[in-house]
Amino acid sequence: MQKIALSLLMVLFLFVVCSKDDQPAETYEYTKNNLLGKYSLTSWRYEETITEEVRGFEVKTTKVLIGDTFDMFLTFNEDNTLVYDGAFRVTQTITQNNQTVDSTYILVKNQEVAEYSVRTSSNELKIDELMYDVTNFNPRGFDLNLNEITIEDDVITEVLFQASLKR
Repeated sequence: MQKIALSLLMVLFLFVVCSKDDQPAETYEYTKNNLLGKYSLTSWRYEETITEEVRGFEVKTTKVLIGDTFDMFLTFNEDNTLVYDGAFRVTQTITQNNQTVDSTYILVKNQEVAEYSVRTSSNELKIDELMYDVTNFNPRGFDLNLNEITIEDDVITEVLFQASLKR
């Protein structure tokens, strides 16, 4: 009798341990059809560093913009248009040679339209002329990242951008 009870207990334990939740998650492919729809902006950060020579000295200016209090929506439409609608607060910090200036403002987009294209093979999203890396793409949202360095007339500009969008 004890062997039967022990066997039943073991079978019950296996059912509990090997539940559906333990199955590997299905992959959610980054495609235009899966991207379509309305998202809310949940985080936003932009950083620009400009390095240039002024009278023989290297001068570095860093501008950091961080968004909060989001009420911003982005809608990806079938016709390759992206509509921005809403607002959020931006805190801006500019630093140059150990001096800092802070300010805040509200960024407002009222049904503003941009063009987009999806590059599924490289997980990239082009919005107007900028190419973003798409990461963490899933049915609930995704992250956008941009890291760009340009050099023009001995001025080095590095731009870092990160945003999170949720359905």
